[in-house]
Amino acid sequence: VLGIVGPVIVAWQSSLQHETIHGHPSNEYVSLLFGYPPISIFYPYLLYKRTHLDHHRNQLTNPKEDPESFYIAKSGWQNASEIRRRTLMVTQTLAGRLLIGPLVTIFDFYTKEMSTIWKLGFGAPNLRIWVEHLILVALIIVWVVHICQISLFSYLLLCVYP
Repeated sequence: VLGIVGPVIVAWQSSLQHETIHGHPSNEYVSLLFGYPPISIFYPYLLYKRTHLDHHRNQLTNPKEDPESFYIAKSGWQNASEIRRRTLMVTQTLAGRLLIGPLVTIFDFYTKEMSTIWKLGFGAPNLRIWVEHLILVALIIVWVVHICQISLFSYLLLCVYP
C-alpha cells in the first residue's frame, strides 16, 4: 500500500508546490501552507521557487540559461570526468532520466549549494533556507518513522524517490 499511496501523496504535494510557485491559489499564506512542507525532502521550497521562476524568466529556448535544462555545454563535457560523461549520457535516455535522473539532479543541486555555503559560510544567502529546511525535514522524518511507523529507507525508496 505504501508503494502506491505514498508516491501519489508526494506527487500530489509536488504538483501543489508547482502551482503555488506560479501563484495558484492567489493567497500567499495558503500557498505556503501547501508548498512549504518538504514531504519530498530533497529541495527547500524557497530554492525550488527561485530556480523554477528563473526557468520561466530566462529564454526557455536557450538551454545555457535555463536552470532546469539537461543541456551540456561543450566546455562542461570536455571538463567532465569519464564517470560524469557516462552518467550524463545515460540521463539523456528515457530510462536513465527516470531511474537515475532524480539522483543526478539532486547531487548537482546539492553540490552547487554546499559549495556556495562552504565558500561564504554564515554569509551564504541560502544558509537560513537550508537550516529551516533541515529542521522541517527532521520533523517529517520523526513523523514518518515514529508516528506512521514507516522505515526511513521505505519512505525514501517508495515515496520520495519515484
